[in-house]
Amino acid sequence: MKKRVMQTMTGAAVLFAASGAVSAGVITTAGDAGVADFNAFIFGSAHLVNSSMEGRLAVGGSATINSYSVGTAMSDGGGVRDDVIVVGSLVTGNMSLNSGGNVRYAGAHAGRAWVNNGGSAYQGASPFDFSAIRAELSVTSNTMASLSPTGTATMQWGGITLTGGDASFNVFSVPGEWFGSANNFTIDAPAGSTVLVNISGSSVDISNQGWNLQGVGAGTVLYNFHEASSLSMSGVGVQGSILAPDASVSFSNGKFAGTMVAADLKGGGSFASAPFSGNIGAAIPAPAGGGALALLGVLCVARRRRR
Repeated sequence: MKKRVMQTMTGAAVLFAASGAVSAGVITTAGDAGVADFNAFIFGSAHLVNSSMEGRLAVGGSATINSYSVGTAMSDGGGVRDDVIVVGSLVTGNMSLNSGGNVRYAGAHAGRAWVNNGGSAYQGASPFDFSAIRAELSVTSNTMASLSPTGTATMQWGGITLTGGDASFNVFSVPGEWFGSANNFTIDAPAGSTVLVNISGSSVDISNQGWNLQGVGAGTVLYNFHEASSLSMSGVGVQGSILAPDASVSFSNGKFAGTMVAADLKGGGSFASAPFSGNIGAAIPAPAGGGALALLGVLCVARRRRR
């Protein structure tokens, strides 16, 4: 039989913390996970159509998922891991989950969902306090935005180029308006380094651009949209994770490789799994009164086991 167990988590559950190296993609052997173990972690609503997501999906509001596959690159969940988590109502039209994980929804479910290879669809309370996580992430987003740039950012002939030389940690500040007139975007930073890109502006449009990472890989790049209420992406291959806790994201087409954290999400862009594994926390000042500033802090995560 299967048993649901509530467990309090620290450490591996955080996306990154203010002291020491924390790999956001790490999950414990018990199958627990933090935000960065999801391809998309959405605080509000999601409307996904005609595409696929290699990793896991968490939605704090309601979700509509049509002609869409989730968990296409996940290891066998064994009917234990929840790969789709929806707090509100869930409407599905030919949604498929073949990872052996589960679809978990707190509200009503209507429509057709193909859950195969030992997984199941079931109704259960939310395993996360999405409101608390969002509040913590918003604080951390603003804190990261206050960091002084360590690398150079240039806009020339339609190309945005970020150049950093630090072997460990590189910080850039980019005006969001640059993306509106750019046709290509490049980050050149040492392999193995962590890259933080603070992007300003309340509305950012990233469309029809070529993206290129030189040296650094997608797993150690974080784009922090600390002011955005609207983010539009189309015709682009974004490499690296996105933190946009207050933004409604429209991702009509293209490919995204990383973890996306946003207020709302809609569109048919595809998601590739590239969990954040950088060390960004050591550069974040501790808040007044001391203690580590973590993106998630402590979470209660429900997990399902066979017994």
